[in-house]
Amino acid sequence: MLILIVEGDTPKKYRFNKEDKSIFLGRVFTNDIILNDKLISSIHGRIEKKKDTYFYEDLMSTNGSIIKRDNQNIFLKDNSEKNIILKDKDILILGNSIIKCFIKEN
Repeated sequence: MLILIVEGDTPKKYRFNKEDKSIFLGRVFTNDIILNDKLISSIHGRIEKKKDTYFYEDLMSTNGSIIKRDNQNIFLKDNSEKNIILKDKDILILGNSIIKCFIKEN
């Protein structure tokens, strides 16, 4: 199970289970997680599950994405690092939005 917590004035918690294949994040209402942030692209990124592993992919967003892991920032934008395995307790930074990722085994 993947749990995402979007920080802000009123934190929002999202749960995704093994049946959910792709989770889209961005500004427009067609996304699974809608982020009201001018620095975020309409369809900014996608989390996809393959077997028992979750991947985050930056979908050619204007400002890119950052994964904060163990006090290290991993930048995902116009380079070969567009797709990365998500790990438990990763922090996803999209524009000014902060999303905490928790991965739990079912």
